[in-house]
Amino acid sequence: MFRKVNLPGMPPSASSVDPDPFNYISFTLWATKDDFNAWRTGEAFKEAHGGGGIVDFLKLIGTALFIIDGSPKPAFYDALLVNTGEQLSFATDNGWRNIPADGENFLPSDIFMAQNKFKVLPGRELDFESQWASRESRLQGVPGFVAFSMLRRDADKADDGYNYISSTIWRNMDAFNNWRTSDAFKASHAAASEQPKCYDESPRLSFFEGKLTLVNDGGILDTSSSLNLMKTSTSSVSTSAPVA
Repeated sequence: MFRKVNLPGMPPSASSVDPDPFNYISFTLWATKDDFNAWRTGEAFKEAHGGGGIVDFLKLIGTALFIIDGSPKPAFYDALLVNTGEQLSFATDNGWRNIPADGENFLPSDIFMAQNKFKVLPGRELDFESQWASRESRLQGVPGFVAFSMLRRDADKADDGYNYISSTIWRNMDAFNNWRTSDAFKASHAAASEQPKCYDESPRLSFFEGKLTLVNDGGILDTSSSLNLMKTSTSSVSTSAPVA
């Protein structure tokens, strides 16, 4: 679960900051679409969505009505150009994180994620992917780097116009800030600025704190498998504090 945050030193009104009103994202990565479909029809899915019975589901919906401002908005993506760094693990209790919630303080942050959302022009998708595929990655070996993927919307047309998202996961915000001020970051983005643009407006930035993180034995991303599906569900939480 990711909570949207503002990066210190970057005003929320900056033109590149994503104005999307959703402030939380449940973010699930699967090795294949078949794996996701198998989970969606299995007992674990029922348990995560209220227990499977109609009474349990109605209780879940009733509780959500007091917390969620509007319905969650699911979206699906294929993940391209997966790149992994540090592998993380988190203690679980029977498959779930056991983190106390007192209703007064935000849950502790496990990881940090930076995203750039792109509106790639029709007909320029292959050019955009080629540019990123040929781009020299300078992330390997950077302290705190966990994973990168370029997400392509699994739909004929994205309902919000953003059909690609670059997503980078870090151990924490400090690791990201150290990268953002490094010579490697400057060199990487200087080279990218010389390429023809495949989109008609600047990408939109979003930053998130990851909470209640669950991983398999391979870590955030298992490099032995091909990651090709991501499911996100975004929601606006009416009882949360303003985005920090």
